[in-house]
Order: sequence, then C-alpha cells, then structure tokens
Amino acid sequence: MKITKISLGLLTAASLCAGAPARAEEQIEKLDRNNIQKFLDETRIISTDPNTPFTTEDIIAYFTRHITEDGIFMDDMTMAVPGMPEQKKKLSYTRNQYIEQIIQGRGLMQDYKTNIDVKEIKIAFNKKTATLETVTNESGTMMWPDQDGTPRPLKVKGTSECVQSLAVSDQGYIAMQWAHCITTTSFSK
Repeated sequence: MKITKISLGLLTAASLCAGAPARAEEQIEKLDRNNIQKFLDETRIISTDPNTPFTTEDIIAYFTRHITEDGIFMDDMTMAVPGMPEQKKKLSYTRNQYIEQIIQGRGLMQDYKTNIDVKEIKIAFNKKTATLETVTNESGTMMWPDQDGTPRPLKVKGTSECVQSLAVSDQGYIAMQWAHCITTTSFSK
C-alpha cells in the first residue's frame, strides 16, 4: 500500500495547524505574546477539534482571513507504517490547498490529543510581524487500509517542529505568511 498525497496532506494540515487559533477574531494593530498565543489556541481548535460548531464555510472564511493570499506551507514528512518501508515526502501547499487539507482532515482521527510547546516567539521591532518556533506532539487513532484494503484502526503519534511567520494583515487580523515543518509520524496497531 502506498501512502497517498492526500493522506499525508491530512496529517500535515493537522500538524501545521496544531500551532494555529477559538476566536482571535478581534482586530489588532500590533502583535504581542498574548494575542499570538490566543491565535495559536484558536486555530488549533478550529482546525482539529471535530466537536467545534464551525461549518465548512466558517472554517474557509476563518482561514481565508488568517492566511495571507500568498501564504505557503511546507512540510518535510517522514512516516512509518507497519509492514511498509519508511516514507519521506516534501509537501508544499498554497493557501487554498492548505485550507482544503484542513477541511478534509477534520475528524480524521479519533481520541485525538495534541500538545503544543511554543519554543520561541520573535516579534519584530515594529510589532507587525513575528516568527514562531513550535514543537507539536499529537496522538490519536486513524482508520487505515491494511494490505487487502480493509480499513483497520491504527494508533498515530506524530511530532512536528515548525517555524512559521505571522503578520498583522491590512484588515487588522493575525495572518500566517508561511510555515515550514519537519514532521515524523508513526503508526502502530
């Protein structure tokens, strides 16, 4: 069984968003540690919590507001699936592709847990941009086809080390400009 781009993309969207905002929707003029943390918490909930009341349209509108038009998301991903050789993929998504991955990935994992450790926040002197370094640990259970194509539950554990850039948009929202992650994901029965 070959791991498809879409299945990698779903995990990538979860890992990149794990460091993202419940409602950091208020407009701001300057970035600070508090509004950045609120944004990260909110994005994580919107992108990964299947119990949030947000519709698909709400999610698209949210991320369209909070990702710059030329936003780019990259992930160097290594995956280990039982019975398969380790696979390495370099993935890159535009804003619209990234939003699509978020939509497709919602609720993909059961018993999903995530822990985000913000290692560093560097806010520019003008307080209009910032660079973040985060480490996200995720776990859950995901249905995955076995050798004969029958879906079986597999435990998933992943760690993503990400660097991302945020900016205050012209409309006064925190917007993701780019992110680059190195993700290791393992599956077990």
